[in-house]
Amino acid sequence: ILYCNTSGRANPGPITIENAMVYSGKDYGGHKLFKTSVPGLYYTMLISRVWSAYNTTTDIQSPGIYIGDTSTQQFHFSITDNDL
Repeated sequence: ILYCNTSGRANPGPITIENAMVYSGKDYGGHKLFKTSVPGLYYTMLISRVWSAYNTTTDIQSPGIYIGDTSTQQFHFSITDNDL
């Protein structure tokens, strides 16, 4: 869950993605696979779009951000709704 606001105190800087997923030592399609509690079952996570109830923009490029692929992952998120 991501919380944002439009107050003057809001940070205009990037949002940094942090995770606590455990890397399995395996990769698929060039992306890291992470462990689950089921032996032999792995997963990867992709953020392809950020949506909100207000007009928003991000600088996430297609196909998106594969969580954990790089050590530092950031994106910018802006609310563009004139009513806020």
